[in-house]
Amino acid sequence: MSKLLIDQLNRKREVRIEIDKPKGGGKIVFLARRPSDLEMVGVQDLDRQTQTKRGLGHVFGWENVVEDDIVGGACMDPVKFDADLWLTWAADHSEWWGPIGDAIFGAYFAHLGAEADAEKK
Repeated sequence: MSKLLIDQLNRKREVRIEIDKPKGGGKIVFLARRPSDLEMVGVQDLDRQTQTKRGLGHVFGWENVVEDDIVGGACMDPVKFDADLWLTWAADHSEWWGPIGDAIFGAYFAHLGAEADAEKK
């Protein structure tokens, strides 16, 4: 029962982020979870690099990623998500950091707004 409830809570925190493929020709969908209240404690005190790494660490999956997207070579085989591969790949795509961070942290602030609205009722 606990596992089921945890899964439900995590699904409520999911965010889908569409980014243009590096070479064009479509979109990659990154799957992430917005931070919890606990995860947000002290974020504003972190340096920018640490904040960025923390934000990228909220990504837990992707859709529409093929080998060519990551290393070139025209291989169109789908690539299964791997957290280490993701962080290594994302490290050289600074153009993604802003949109991903905006979506993840934007979802957190939307969550806060929804909680505040619920308390008013």
